[in-house]
Amino acid sequence: LRGYRANSVRDFNRIPENEIPREIAGAYVSFPNISLKSVSLIVNIEDRALRHAVYNCIAPKELRAAFFPDGKSFYDIQTVLPLGVPGALAGKPEQTCGKLPPGKGEAPEIVFVNWRDNNTEQLQKFAAGFYEKSGIRLRIKKYTAYDLVKELFVRPHAYHLVMVATSVVHPHHDVFFRDILGSFVDFDLPALSALFNRMTNEENMQEKTDLAVKIARGLSREAVALPLYQEVRDFYYPPEVSNMVVGKSFIEYPEIADFRW
Repeated sequence: LRGYRANSVRDFNRIPENEIPREIAGAYVSFPNISLKSVSLIVNIEDRALRHAVYNCIAPKELRAAFFPDGKSFYDIQTVLPLGVPGALAGKPEQTCGKLPPGKGEAPEIVFVNWRDNNTEQLQKFAAGFYEKSGIRLRIKKYTAYDLVKELFVRPHAYHLVMVATSVVHPHHDVFFRDILGSFVDFDLPALSALFNRMTNEENMQEKTDLAVKIARGLSREAVALPLYQEVRDFYYPPEVSNMVVGKSFIEYPEIADFRW
């Protein structure tokens, strides 16, 4: 946390948890909370057989341990929808790993984006293990966060695999699908896009949720977005603050109006 001086910062809840100063953990009141945030692996491979081979052989637990070696808590989810959003499901995504079908020959090299600085060795080991399982080579390509943001929203992309995080304050569905269907991959999914358009125009909440579930399952069935985890992190507040109520209307953090000193 650059430039941090004791007593100069009071709110540490929007910075990476591993960057929170150690003294805060002992001095502040903390509690664990599951955020309305999901992290998924986007599989930008147009060839359907290759895409499914990659999707099915990447173990979420192994990848997140390699990508976030300093990570603490991860919550398994079955689709890109995090728990707290209607239609979300806890548990692991369905996968059946196997090598490429006969006749496909040697798989092309798959470019995996790495936008972190402390995981190079771990990702290389992960790539080696993945090749043993699938016969598919991963090339780890370093990006800065700035360059990745520019890359994500312009077709065509220079990557095949990229991890993205999606979060909301209120449990709305649109944000979890819009960029995956419209920007993050270089091929179209017209059936899912049609469902998305229906969902955004639907006023009945149950119908909207049913359509969201179909889209989320469709992204898994098409092997486009592999759900890796839902974020779990500790929230920290000064010890003099009381009456912290979390979860009203699915909001992930306490409302300041409820605080008492």
